[in-house]
Amino acid sequence: MPSRPSASQYEHTTTPWGHLCWVSVVGVERLLTTTGLQPTRQKTFVALADTYVRANEPDASFGKNDELRVDDTPVARSYLRFEIFGIPGTIVRATLRLYTSTNSGDGFQVRASGNTWIESRTTYRNAPAVGHLIAQSGSFFANEWVSIDVTPAVRPRSTTLDLALIAIGARQLAVASRERTGRPPQLAVVARQASNP
Repeated sequence: MPSRPSASQYEHTTTPWGHLCWVSVVGVERLLTTTGLQPTRQKTFVALADTYVRANEPDASFGKNDELRVDDTPVARSYLRFEIFGIPGTIVRATLRLYTSTNSGDGFQVRASGNTWIESRTTYRNAPAVGHLIAQSGSFFANEWVSIDVTPAVRPRSTTLDLALIAIGARQLAVASRERTGRPPQLAVVARQASNP
């Protein structure tokens, strides 16, 4: 097993062909490959914008808050936007990574979102519509990274990705926003590079 690099922002992963390696979770790292197989690259994007809205504060904007909140009653939902660029080849996997502030036995849904919102101006009254279900987080503990597979939401040649976090259970939960130093929402995209002719 390879030794872990000293940098704190690395995690272990397994390549599609079974080799364990360490990859950067902020930036680009070539994954280990074997002769005859197309190499893959992971590129990680930090949220370009994020905010949440609350039904009981319909005119309030929370774009500068260091948490993103999700609740069923009163309704609270969160919005995230990622700017996607420089992804070579075919998308193999896209993972949304969020740092949790609370425990949750139910988790939350990740859904598609309209792209008309502005971080500093979005309120419950003008928040965009929420679209189809992409994935669910499952349960989690506080103060850990939770990873959600959102591969179907990332299309080739896309430039932005807008997502909404929606409550499943009755208990309020929270994750770190991009204002939280060292814990911003991340989108890690693994792409398989085309073979050289």
